[in-house]
Amino acid sequence: MPTPNTERILAEIAGAQFTQPEKSFAERKAELYPKFEYFAKIAEQYIDDPRILTELAAIRKKLQ
Repeated sequence: MPTPNTERILAEIAGAQFTQPEKSFAERKAELYPKFEYFAKIAEQYIDDPRILTELAAIRKKLQ
């Protein structure tokens, strides 16, 4: 279940990654997902805080 931070985190990731206004949201999302997936797999190996893991799962679901 996403927490209130999920939308904020997604917005920050999208804002940091993309400055090209000519791209659609779907194009940006498609570019971001592999990068996020790589980050999440590494993070899950080292993080055992269930709150953070919940955030990662919620973000992953929204990006799919």
